[in-house]
Amino acid sequence: MSIASKLLGVIWNDDPEWIHETDKSKSSIKARRVEATKKAEKSKRLVAGMLCRMFSDTIEYDRTAVLVKKIPVPLFLAVAVLCASRGITDATSVANYWNQNLSYLRKVLPHEELNEISHDSVRRIYLSLKAETVERFLSNFYEWLPKWLPEDARRHIAIDGQTCRSSRHVETNRRMMLLNAVDVTAGKLCMTHTMIDTKSNEPKYVPDILGKLNVEGALVSLDALSTNQGIASEITRRGGFYMLAVKGNQMKLEAAIKAEMSKVKADVENSEELRQVPYEHEHYRNEKRHYVVLPANRLPQELRTGWIGLDEGCIIQALTTSFRSNKAGEWSTSREIRYFITNHPYQDGSHDEWLAECIRGHWGVESFHWTMDMLWQQDYMQCKHPAYLNTREAIAKLGHNLLKTFQQIDKKERGLSRMRSEKQLQNEVGITVENGLIWLLKAIQERESRQS
Repeated sequence: MSIASKLLGVIWNDDPEWIHETDKSKSSIKARRVEATKKAEKSKRLVAGMLCRMFSDTIEYDRTAVLVKKIPVPLFLAVAVLCASRGITDATSVANYWNQNLSYLRKVLPHEELNEISHDSVRRIYLSLKAETVERFLSNFYEWLPKWLPEDARRHIAIDGQTCRSSRHVETNRRMMLLNAVDVTAGKLCMTHTMIDTKSNEPKYVPDILGKLNVEGALVSLDALSTNQGIASEITRRGGFYMLAVKGNQMKLEAAIKAEMSKVKADVENSEELRQVPYEHEHYRNEKRHYVVLPANRLPQELRTGWIGLDEGCIIQALTTSFRSNKAGEWSTSREIRYFITNHPYQDGSHDEWLAECIRGHWGVESFHWTMDMLWQQDYMQCKHPAYLNTREAIAKLGHNLLKTFQQIDKKERGLSRMRSEKQLQNEVGITVENGLIWLLKAIQERESRQS
């Protein structure tokens, strides 16, 4: 019986060369299978070598640490990052992941002498790396990854600290903290981090982390804790724009901004329609947001003195009205007003939308912290040594950055309208070292295609 109105071609049963095979590793012809397998293994070997070089080029050890010599540490770190893309960073699980993939690693890298390792070896490797080395891993990897940015996108960097709740410093018995720099524009990629001494605080380390970033032309947002003239000057000196929250720590400045905003008498109640966003437990949260942006030269001159660039900058009021429902279905209303200063030029209000987007985007760093807590169990990292926590946190953030990149690649490959969640990809990426190298190869190809 005819099933088509036109003969398109004939596939002869006795001549398999007529068949176009998309996956030649599954070809019926042995020679093709062998050639395709060799080609695939060569690609994975090159990817593994590239990843190892990224670590080996910058690796430095603490002089007092016990070194692990039975395995190549750069290769181990590469494998640990692939393991981290699955949300796993603890020493026992990483050791198990290495041992389970050891036969494949020996096959891909036959020139390396590879042995099984214990969780104690993993712990010693974590402890042996210098803090500067670990931070360079993060920043170099961030620079290397392909990034999906809107056309003519302005850069927004959010800096904020995060406490690791289950950690206790071996000397002070206080919880340890990290200061994170997050590229909000590029999809909340972690650019770098730095450990905060338990006897110190965030503002002291902000200039240090700014020195590791390229903030030229970028807007850098920080919480009220870091609102001081020294940090504003450092950001400006490096060619960036600051956006600093103003609260009770700057009482006179806050009072002056409130006074100027009250003169405007903006109609905040009818400024925007309610916007519904998904809320957990199948409830919804309705939010109304309104922003008022005024030229900062309305403030008294004595308050603007010392804040570099504020004469041409802006003062901002952000009002958020939230309607929330609890488990009983009862609704309640809350209002929050926040104030900000920035040296971003006012320019007759032409950048109001961008500044409002940055205020909202600063919560991207909070979203990043939530992701690290939920998917990488950051709050459950029980440790007493800063070096161990620093390395483990960096590996977790490298895994996060990889997953963010793989989300974009997956969306492009599947033609999806929206990305699948990191949790969904964790179940598919890095299941084995081979699988992780395949995804890394996709990232390399994407990067090369963008450069060409």
